[in-house]
This record gives sequence, structure tokens and C-alpha cells, in this order.
Amino acid sequence: MKEDQTRKKERRLLGTLAKIVGGIWGGRMLLRGVGKLLDWEAERVTDQLYVRNKDGIIKGQETKMFKNGHKKALVWLHGLTESPEAFEKQFQALKEKDLFDVYVPLQPYRGRTLHELSQIDEEVVMDFLADYLDKIAKDYAHITIVAFSVSGTF
Repeated sequence: MKEDQTRKKERRLLGTLAKIVGGIWGGRMLLRGVGKLLDWEAERVTDQLYVRNKDGIIKGQETKMFKNGHKKALVWLHGLTESPEAFEKQFQALKEKDLFDVYVPLQPYRGRTLHELSQIDEEVVMDFLADYLDKIAKDYAHITIVAFSVSGTF
């Protein structure tokens, strides 16, 4: 009789554990599903709010460049979730002063969609920046690079 009671307790305990594990697993699946829905909604809203150019880049977030034949250049590199738009006021002020050429490149994976940003590959970004700087370096005696956030590590 004591053995029957022990077995019943064990079965109840296993049943309770199974419910707890099932609840945790179900909760994780529910949160994962809600997360996906929120991602889709964010993309939908972004698509409605922002006009894009022919390359799919959100208007205003394109590369900014002011070239006036100076021998000095300033290259500003935006952070992970930023774009050249973040420096619009500073860009315009530097352009008005006309002391050097100014470049604010839109880095890969930025200025397009949230999904594209989530696919970021650091090597692709580093290669892009190296190529970009190599391309403009031949035109200048001096280049100053100002890098914000994650771009400072590249």
C-alpha cells in the first residue's frame, strides 16, 4: 500500500513537471510568435512612413558628399542603426564653411529595411569602408575620419 502511494506521488510529480515544462515551452513559442508579429508590423509601418529611392534606400538617408576640390577631406562614419541623415545639420554647416570636402557614406545594411539591418555582416561593412576610403584617398593630402559608435571599431 505504501508503494502505491509512492507511485501516485511520483506520477503526480511527473505530471506537474510535465505541465511546468510544457508551460515554459509554450510560453517561449508564444513569445517567439509575438516577436515575429511585431517584426512584421514594424516593417509594415516603416514601409508606409518612408519613401524610398530606386535603390530601396529611405529618402534622406543616402550618402552625403560635398566635393569642392580641397586637398583635405572629412569622412564621417555613422553608428550601427544610424545613417548619414543623423549628421544633416553638421553636414550643412561644414558645407557652408567650405574648408574641406565632406563625405558621409551610407554603410551597407543601413537605410533600407529592419530585416536588412538584422542581416548585418561586419566583414562586408569593413570591406565597404576600406574600399570607400581607398577610392577617395588618392584625391587628398589629408583625410580626417570621425567614426561614431560601432563604426569606431572598424
